[in-house]
Amino acid sequence: MSSTLFSDLYTHSPIVDNILSHIGSPQGRIHLSGLTGSMLSVVGAATVARTPDRNHLFIAGSKEEAYYLQNDLETLLGEAEEDLDKKRVLLFPTTYRRPYQTEETDNANVLQRSEVVKQLNSGRKVAIVAYPEALCEKVISSQTLTRHMLEITKGSKVDIDFVLDVLMDYDFERVDFVVEPGQYALRGGIIDVFSFANEYPFRIEFFDDEVDSLRTFDPVSQLSIKPYENITIIPNLERRGEPSSPTMELKQDKVPLLHYFHEEDCIWVSGLMIISERLETLFANARTEFEKQKTTIAQL
Repeated sequence: MSSTLFSDLYTHSPIVDNILSHIGSPQGRIHLSGLTGSMLSVVGAATVARTPDRNHLFIAGSKEEAYYLQNDLETLLGEAEEDLDKKRVLLFPTTYRRPYQTEETDNANVLQRSEVVKQLNSGRKVAIVAYPEALCEKVISSQTLTRHMLEITKGSKVDIDFVLDVLMDYDFERVDFVVEPGQYALRGGIIDVFSFANEYPFRIEFFDDEVDSLRTFDPVSQLSIKPYENITIIPNLERRGEPSSPTMELKQDKVPLLHYFHEEDCIWVSGLMIISERLETLFANARTEFEKQKTTIAQL
């Protein structure tokens, strides 16, 4: 039996029907018990499939549980799509290995977090899988994100120097060949840029001051992957900017991820008390690290 066929058996089950009948009710809370093994994934996937008009946030007890849950949801929902703009199940990881240790940023995780924020801000309905450590880190607000996106449309009139100035303002690094997020390269009338919210870099081709072509490409083989009519370039949303730089606003204007969710959206919590205790411990640890930082600054 295939995973999608197995999931279909539960899609219209009485359990899911009962859940859907309570979603949006004044009480707003549902307690599920007896979900052993991967039943949470099965019931969750069936509910997601039947509510395409809602966002879902799954909060797992640990990083390992979150990765397993994401994989289960993708399998049950039949997601084989590699394009992040079309995937509905997304992972929301933590950026730093320890609080306030900015030099230990995981670049791949920054990309995943940026993609989650981008999709939520666009209004597209997605299922997010997170864990306590990831939720402790705030994200950029919707208003600030909108102000810090560079949107380019095929056929539009855009000055190359303007694009280069924006990339430099947001601390993109100029290189010969882009290989990771935060880099850009210029060759004649072609700009390659690796956004922090896309799996592959973009190639922007100009004819005079007109955008002639937009596409993603493989940075290893340099072969084109997919053409686009319009693209959005997003800087590092987790970067610490200097006081006078545009990225400083990205650091200051932060909100919890839950600010992107609305009353009609669904939040799934596996082990509420355990997660609550974990969040309190993480907050206490972060506060201790913050006090150490203040002491170090005072001594300097």
